[in-house]
Formats: sequence, structure tokens, C-alpha cells
Amino acid sequence: DGKNFGNILWAQYALTNSYNARYYDFYGNKIDGNAFAKLNYILSNKWSLYGDVQYRHINYKANGVSEGTIDKNFNFFNPKAGLTYSLNRRNNLYFSYARAHREPNRIDYEGGNPKPEKLNDFELGWRSKYEKIKLNINAYYMRYKDQLVLTGALNDVGSPLRENVGDSYRLGIEADAAFVLSDKWSIKPNVALSNSKNVDYHFQRDGILQNLGNTNIAFSPNIVAANMIAFTPIKALQFNFLSKFVGEQFMGNLDTENSKLKSYFVNDLNVIFELKTKKVFKSIVFSALINNIFDYKYSSNGYYYTYDNIDATSGAITTLDASGYYPQAGINFLAGMTLKF
Repeated sequence: DGKNFGNILWAQYALTNSYNARYYDFYGNKIDGNAFAKLNYILSNKWSLYGDVQYRHINYKANGVSEGTIDKNFNFFNPKAGLTYSLNRRNNLYFSYARAHREPNRIDYEGGNPKPEKLNDFELGWRSKYEKIKLNINAYYMRYKDQLVLTGALNDVGSPLRENVGDSYRLGIEADAAFVLSDKWSIKPNVALSNSKNVDYHFQRDGILQNLGNTNIAFSPNIVAANMIAFTPIKALQFNFLSKFVGEQFMGNLDTENSKLKSYFVNDLNVIFELKTKKVFKSIVFSALINNIFDYKYSSNGYYYTYDNIDATSGAITTLDASGYYPQAGINFLAGMTLKF
């Protein structure tokens, strides 16, 4: 049960009796209920099966949107099933399928009358666990209908806007691992490779509705990778060197040069020292984090939008675009102390 309102506290050209007058007064009431059932069944010492079903009902009422008031009811049926095969006690393979739905939010309704998302998710994976090595690999294919994807644009208060895009998909593979090299050294890498596309994306450019074919989904890099190198010279002291790489991505769905967000690679250093005490506290933990240790200049986010320019003489429509970027901090520091009782 939400209510948000705003009063006028200052205006450059104030009207009589406008101070503290109500500028907007919105409400948003949402009832969300669900029922579910889950089953796990061991078929044999090698095979196991699971399944669950969920029924979800949402009633959403709100005002203050461009299309008038919202009064929507959603009824979603979300089933999921999976099969696991144990190769041995340290390795297993699994396959799962899930059907899921998600309703639009208030900001989505500001832009019109959006549809809920529908998703069919297929996943296939392998888990391996040894004393000094752990490895997980997961491949997925996510097929969407009416996916609500980011457009790159922002509304008047800086919130990102989304739109339904008809058919789309996300296809990829994820892997994470942990390697214990010795009593003092360990490495934990992970990587995600993906291909996220809008299928037959339509866009009105220069006054003409055009089929742009398959385009990249906004804010969906094809590669994201990270790694942690941990060094523990003594039991009470640990150094963690953290690295993260994010590949090139588009901030819109049109694959234009102006909407590109460059790849970036940043590194952090975390130091933790625990001091054992005998009075008052069990121990005191000191921590220090040096973010962006190499003072790398990069932008991790931004915005992108298009607009139409109409020639006053000929009436010809030209679609233009623009973008903005959020530069991130250079090298910066954070220190902390935790008292354990």
C-alpha cells in the first residue's frame, strides 16, 4: 500500500498561496498472492527428479500515469521441472525447464499500456566438486515473449524506461570455479558468455517504421568475467585481489555507434586482519578496501535516447540520437573495523 506526494517548497516564479501546496498526489496498491507445490523424487541411485508449480495472482491499482489510472489483474501459472544424473559422488549433470511470467511496473505504465513478460527457460549444467577444485558450468537458452527491455532512455526523474519487444532471447554459458593451490593461495574465477537478441526489432526512423532485424538487447554485454586471488600468509591476515572485466555493450536496442558503452577492466585490493582479544571483545577485525587500485578511467553505465527533428519547410522527419555516460571514481579507499563479542 504505497502513497507518494510532493509539495511546492520553492519556485522561481511562485503563484499566490502556492507555498506548500500539493504538487502531485499518487497512490499505488498491490496485492500479490501465490500458492505452490514442490516435489523431489529419487528415481534411482543415479537419477533424481524435481518439479514445482506456482499459481500467482496480482491485483495492481495506481493513479498518476499517462494513460490514466491502473486497475489490472494478472494470473500467472509458473511450472518448473528438472532432472539430475549423478556420474559419481563428485560429478553430476542436470537439465531443467521453467516457464515464468513477470508483470510491468509503475514506470512501464507511464509509457503506455505494457504487457507482462513471458519466459521459457532451458538450462543444462555440470557440477564437479573435489577437495581442492570446484567447478560449475551452466548453459542456458531463455526465450521471451514481450520481454520488457531497457530502452536506454530515462524519465523526468532519472528512472530507466522499458518497452515490450515482442520476441527475444538470451543464450549463453556461465562457469565458475575455485582452486586451492596451497594452504596460502587460492583462485576463484568466473565467466559468463552470452548472446542476447531482439528478434526482428521494429523502430520508427525518419518517420518510417523499419525492421532492423535481430539487434542486441540493451545493456547486455557478451562477456562478463571476474577473478579473486586470495593470499593468506598467516591465519589472521588475508589479501584478496579482485578483478572484473565487462565487455562492450549497447545502451539502446538499435545497435548504433552512439549507444555503445566501452568495455572496462577494474581491479580492487581487499585486506583483512583479525586481532584476537581476551577482554570485552572476542576479536577485532580490521578491513581495508582499495577500489580501482590502478586508477582506471571508465564509465560503467549511461543513457541513450532518440528524438525526431521535423523540418519546418518540407515537413521531413529526421531521427537523431544522443547519449550520456556516468564516469566512475578513480582510485578510492574504504576502511572499517568490526567488533566481535
